[in-house]
Amino acid sequence: FSVSLRASQSGWRTLNRDNNWQTVCGAGMIVSALALAEYDDYRENCLYVINKYIGSVEKCLLQYAPDGSYPESPGYWAYGTNTLMNTLVAMENCLGTSYGYKDIVGFYESYYYAAGIADSDYKMWNYHDSAQGKIDTSYFYVAAKVFDDDNLAKYRNNMIFNRGVSMTLMDVLFYDSSIVSTDFDMPLDANYRGIYTAT
Repeated sequence: FSVSLRASQSGWRTLNRDNNWQTVCGAGMIVSALALAEYDDYRENCLYVINKYIGSVEKCLLQYAPDGSYPESPGYWAYGTNTLMNTLVAMENCLGTSYGYKDIVGFYESYYYAAGIADSDYKMWNYHDSAQGKIDTSYFYVAAKVFDDDNLAKYRNNMIFNRGVSMTLMDVLFYDSSIVSTDFDMPLDANYRGIYTAT
């Protein structure tokens, strides 16, 4: 824990970022502090870290507005969004709330952006500084539960059961056996004002 506390006071400080650094680094600090907060010896330091970073995460949330598209590419969407989802699920489980972060403009829609920015073989458009390859939808089962949207689970089902995409730990933890269909319903076209792109 002392390493995490030192990191928050050194060059890894990310309290003023407005991009995925904020969610990636902030998520690690928040989730670590939540895990250790149950121990009396660490509680005071944990509360300090949680209070410091929960407020700072707000600075990067506007990147999802207005329509869920992600300015830094679909690769960075997965990187930043998966860590943000880790934080929200951890806060819901430990604190009983996500402080409304799951309702930010464009966050839910960003899962449809991830599907829309990929072709029928799930290969993402690698604009900006994204890598090539298949879109990372490893958190779609998590999102299906958080947003109560079975369609996201069906999309992930199709990738795993019809297209041979390997399952991840998040699939195992959040798979819902009551949703067996692979018949998802995604829009066939989209206009992403946030990145000036139509698909």
